[in-house]
Amino acid sequence: MKVSIYTFFFRSNSKYYIYNTLSNALLSIGENIYIDLQHARETGHTLEENSIDPDLWGILKNKYFITENQKDDFLLYKSMILPIRGQKNFMHLTLAPTMECNFRCFYCFEKEKPKGRMSEETMDAIVKHIESIPELQKIYLTWFGGEPLIAIDQMEIFYDKLMSKFNKEFSSNIITTGYFLSESVIPILRKINIQSVQITLDGNKERHNKIKSTPDNKDVFSRVLTNVDLLTDTAPEINVVFRINVTHDNMAEYASLFNLLANRYQNKNVTISPGIVQDRNRRTFKNPHFLNRKETSEFILDLWHTHKIYTPWLRYPNNNCTECAIRDQRAVSFDPEGYAYKCWEMIGQKRFAIGKLSKTGKIIDINQTLLNRQLYGADPFEDAQCTTCAYLPICEGGCPIQRIQNEFDNDNNDVCSIYKDYLEDFLKIHIALKDAGYENH
Repeated sequence: MKVSIYTFFFRSNSKYYIYNTLSNALLSIGENIYIDLQHARETGHTLEENSIDPDLWGILKNKYFITENQKDDFLLYKSMILPIRGQKNFMHLTLAPTMECNFRCFYCFEKEKPKGRMSEETMDAIVKHIESIPELQKIYLTWFGGEPLIAIDQMEIFYDKLMSKFNKEFSSNIITTGYFLSESVIPILRKINIQSVQITLDGNKERHNKIKSTPDNKDVFSRVLTNVDLLTDTAPEINVVFRINVTHDNMAEYASLFNLLANRYQNKNVTISPGIVQDRNRRTFKNPHFLNRKETSEFILDLWHTHKIYTPWLRYPNNNCTECAIRDQRAVSFDPEGYAYKCWEMIGQKRFAIGKLSKTGKIIDINQTLLNRQLYGADPFEDAQCTTCAYLPICEGGCPIQRIQNEFDNDNNDVCSIYKDYLEDFLKIHIALKDAGYENH
């Protein structure tokens, strides 16, 4: 047996640890065995069973810290992922009931923002599309836009149509600016089973209002927080997620904004998380406003070390064997006109549509080249760097769209995980939290 490439070694507070990305197991071991395992890893030496305590040997083997063949471990991970791509009983559905928005944020990919709402004809076609999958047992719906709450009536109508045909497991969330949350909207959100509301903030009050404002309201920030007050009071079961966009311009504001929100919504069903606007060096162009991967990792770690601010990014690494939904043949996004997309960030940009719904619910006029690229292109399982990378089971190869851009458009996106080169730092925080009595999953 040899030490797996997926095994990492580190020390914390005079203790010795090993962590394996394939099993996601973290183990504290004695110094001598730590040294022996590390030496075997560095030299490539074979480990003999009789040289290690039998119980420990069993744990090391069962949790893939040691392996008979490195390629078999990679194939084991591959065997966990590939069936998910072809599963038929779950659908991640994304709908944009409108592409309209009352804001004109500089970073938005929806430059023109065409007017119009989703018609009942398009809704009926989507429901028929869902009905055409008899194996389907669960739908997870994300409402997207544009600003979806502009079309709250359409959201309710679609929900009624869907529920009249689909009586299996269903849940949904919404991504919104929060501007249109109101006493009349919140009951509809509850009715259509919204479990989570993600609201984007662009920094503190002054900065947010510079980016998001309307001719008749220069203090959008205060209106959004007042709306969230109402939501948390009248629908406490709905989780509110503040996604704070972080750039070089506003990263110094994050701690104060976090504290403001944390104090205001103490003991409420509210989560606060940085939304790092990353510069992935596309076409080797460096955007001075955006963070690269190294800066992202260091920013998240610094929030903890300097301010003791916990973010979801600090959760224990996750290797639940999932990928971005773009690889899942059942995942699909629809714009108000019924054009179909694999990636929700492409909604409304018709050049990225993989096809369009017919009245019968079938996706027609399929762009097979585009569909093939998004389902099968730039596959990490065919990438020599990924297949031999120790981070793969917790990285999953990164964003498929950015991988596709690298392969087919000669881009230079950095698709690696923020754990790369910093995994030890993240795990040490996990250990410290656990030792202090906190669950961190």
